[in-house]
Amino acid sequence: MKVTHYKVFNPTNEVKELFLEDVTKFVDTAVFEDEQYAEYFGDDDTDSIGNIFTFLPEGQTEKFIKTLQKHNMLIESNDITTGVLFGDFDNKIWKRLFVDVLPDAFSSKSVLDNFLTNNLTRDIVLDKMNEKGFDALSEIDLQILKA
Repeated sequence: MKVTHYKVFNPTNEVKELFLEDVTKFVDTAVFEDEQYAEYFGDDDTDSIGNIFTFLPEGQTEKFIKTLQKHNMLIESNDITTGVLFGDFDNKIWKRLFVDVLPDAFSSKSVLDNFLTNNLTRDIVLDKMNEKGFDALSEIDLQILKA
């Protein structure tokens, strides 16, 4: 399983529908789009940028990238799996979607917790503890150590 952060051009509604139609053919795990966030660059406001985070198997990640490219949406993609496992990925969009979520809202945090539960190893947790100290460990880290 791989966690990837994509910076994308926000598509028109027509392109977005085609993109989502293509993606639903092969994606069966979590994809989170931050629709509330946009920043602008250049001389006009036509180039809005969005963020997408995926939790996908390796093969699906490559297909997802090709689909973004097909629809001329991809700006850049970054594998953030290691950062997520070590709790080092520091991005305000990530925090809003996965860390600071409201308890009663649909919890993207549950997808993150599930990913961590299934992908953290005792060695990763021990490395994290050696690097950051015992106080930096999350509840899931502690559960992995107890197992």
